[in-house]
Amino acid sequence: MWQNFALFKDEDGILRIRTRIGNNPMFTFTEINPILLEGHLSIQRMHVEIRQKYWITKKSRIIKKLVNSCKVCRILKAKQYDAPAGDLPISRITQGIPYETIGMDHFGPIQIKITDFNGKIYVLLIICLKTLNVSLKVVKSLTTEENWNVIRRFMNDFGYPSLVLSDNSKTFVALGKMYNRYSIDKKDNEHIAVKWHHITAYSPFRGGLWERAVRTVKETMKAMSFSKSYKFEEFVSLMSDVQYIVNSRPVAIEEGLPITPLMMFRGGKINETTDMNETWMVSDNKDLNNIWKQRNANLKILWNIWINKLFLHNPTYVYTKNGKKSVEPKVGDLVLLKNPSKTIGEYQLGRIIELIKGSDGIVRTVTVKTGVGIARRSIQTLLKINVE
Repeated sequence: MWQNFALFKDEDGILRIRTRIGNNPMFTFTEINPILLEGHLSIQRMHVEIRQKYWITKKSRIIKKLVNSCKVCRILKAKQYDAPAGDLPISRITQGIPYETIGMDHFGPIQIKITDFNGKIYVLLIICLKTLNVSLKVVKSLTTEENWNVIRRFMNDFGYPSLVLSDNSKTFVALGKMYNRYSIDKKDNEHIAVKWHHITAYSPFRGGLWERAVRTVKETMKAMSFSKSYKFEEFVSLMSDVQYIVNSRPVAIEEGLPITPLMMFRGGKINETTDMNETWMVSDNKDLNNIWKQRNANLKILWNIWINKLFLHNPTYVYTKNGKKSVEPKVGDLVLLKNPSKTIGEYQLGRIIELIKGSDGIVRTVTVKTGVGIARRSIQTLLKINVE
């Protein structure tokens, strides 16, 4: 690394770096030519260097104390918090109406030329948390008004969900405030009581369900070998084809029969047809009731298979490193707030002031006080600084 610097020795034999600001008379000689200092050595190397000239009693403890007091090393050696995965929410593992509970996410802009539209094109992905059925809506912008109209049409088609989950993008935060306020104003009408919940900031893994669905959609689009240009309506129809393919993917298999999200949505086989002569030509209400009961029984069996295959064989793993127990957060811990767009030296410094426990008593979210305010973060997005 030193080869990249213009090094020289001054009159005292001190190694300095020659900079390019020497023509400014405002700077001193030292400011123009700063002294080069190497970062401290490792504990073992310091033992060797000191032993060559000195014998220090209890030097191991002294060297460790000096090295551990280095502020830079404390930051670089900050420890990662971790926690076992929590229980799946009841909205995911119980039978219910399709799109009763949903998750939302945007992806784009889509790198495809739209010949009759000059703006950027995005896709709003809406996933049913119960059936994993996906709905893809093409939007011309990320404005609140544009997405409000798209979501409004979706809810008119499939009904108002009881719960909406999303990340903390500006669009979703604004929509969440609108729907939560609207639900309070209309709380007497149960069918339009929409509760919008945002996952913890900077924690995309909390929305793993729709993040994985976005990945599946992108992989499908790539496999379909899209052309370079489409008209807007052609692209909307193309995304409808992608939606059908994604929803037709087998998620579980029972006795050789693939079970797909579209089957769960429709309550039967994807291309199932009805024999009008045998099924619907009923003589009285009693026959119609029997058909209705039989269909509900079949749907219940399908739901039992769906839940058994997806959840009973999906154990929860406790993540630890090197066989050691993960670091547990405590009130008063000095932490760094991880930011994927910055280096560790630029992470914001904060202190934990509150622990938020889940239903199982495990802390996965904390409240952190920083120099600019108070924020709520997942413990996986924090690094603990050892100050002892």
